Amino acid sequence: MNKYNNWVGVGIKGGGILGIGGVEYMSGTLRNLGLMQEHHDYQVGSGRIGLGLGGSVGAIACIVLDCPNLYRLHGTLVDDWSLNIALAVKWDGIVDALRGRKFFSAVAKLKDYNKVTPDDLSKIRDGVSYLWNASSAPGVRAGSGPRLVTIDIPFAGVGYELSASVSSGMIEILS
Repeated sequence: MNKYNNWVGVGIKGGGILGIGGVEYMSGTLRNLGLMQEHHDYQVGSGRIGLGLGGSVGAIACIVLDCPNLYRLHGTLVDDWSLNIALAVKWDGIVDALRGRKFFSAVAKLKDYNKVTPDDLSKIRDGVSYLWNASSAPGVRAGSGPRLVTIDIPFAGVGYELSASVSSGMIEILS
């Protein structure tokens, strides 16, 4: 893993679905793991089509893997599908492993970069390395190139949702 090709940050996400349509939005700041002074704001807006009811808002940890220049992601279309039943469980093992590495508490300190310690940076790098290895496992990594991974920060959000939908949106790098 080349630390200069990976980015980590915190942000907010929100969205919902009412009947047959809905929206999702996330935004935040990403910092380069190799050069923490290098940072960019981002946002992703998406429309959703499907069946469901509900919504949520919360804090997220955002990681971009294999991307030396974030502007490569600017304008990238993101199409996905989701099945939301209250709380998703597919990431539980990864979230527990990251929590054990104190990844989330270290990432939360990125809001005020002056408070980030060398130990925090080590925890962040270890967590991103773990995610990079997990995403490279057979059957997980569908293609090459940059990958955007967002993970809800445990106990930092609120909402209820039951839906099945497809979404389409675009990544924007703002600064």
